[in-house]
Amino acid sequence: MGDNNTLHDKGDNNTLHGKGDNNTFNGKGDNNTLHDKGDNNTLHHNRKTLHYKGDNKTLHDKGDNNTLHGKGDNNKFNGKGDNNTLHDKGDNNTLHHNRKTLRYKGDNKTLHDKGDNNTIHDKGDNNTLHDKGDNNTLHD
Repeated sequence: MGDNNTLHDKGDNNTLHGKGDNNTFNGKGDNNTLHDKGDNNTLHHNRKTLHYKGDNKTLHDKGDNNTLHGKGDNNKFNGKGDNNTLHDKGDNNTLHHNRKTLRYKGDNKTLHDKGDNNTIHDKGDNNTLHDKGDNNTLHD
């Protein structure tokens, strides 16, 4: 995929592969998988906020300087890049990389977690984890 693209996804059970930079992904459906290898991307819906609003999604992010807003439940976020921000308001989500452990492996990340029963594995440096939910596990 090229650069500076906008992808609008309202359907279910879709897979989006993104290798370019400066792209915008808008997703409202359920059971979608997003693979992102580029930098400076925004994954969102409704102009401003993500909104990977749906549930049961897997987002793979290998790029840097990305912002992911997630309001759904039972989602998995796999991130290897640096300087990313993840806002997660859902429950029972797993933030990880490499199949099992987070992984937000990179550095200089901010993870906002307002949901419950989430597991966050953090192997990087200079990260900030905001946790307002219950029964969460943070591995640093």
